[in-house]
Amino acid sequence: MEKSYFCGSINHENIKTMTETSEIIVRTVESSPYDAIDLINKVDAFYNNAWGKLILFGSISFAIVGIIVPLLIPLYQQRTLKLSEDLLKN
Repeated sequence: MEKSYFCGSINHENIKTMTETSEIIVRTVESSPYDAIDLINKVDAFYNNAWGKLILFGSISFAIVGIIVPLLIPLYQQRTLKLSEDLLKN
């Protein structure tokens, strides 16, 4: 039995199993090209959906930070100014 640094022990059983597995993979890919195209279409749809959600999330975040927060800051400042004036009068 030979020792390999990468695979551990190499014997005829391991080689036979790897060969059978690779033959099964090759037969599957050769016999069903439509499944491969379907898989590619599903992956494409997944990434398009994820990209759309990212754009939506970014737009909503920009709306909150860029529009709503600047509108709320002056309201907060006015309220604190009124409270300060009332405290100074009393």
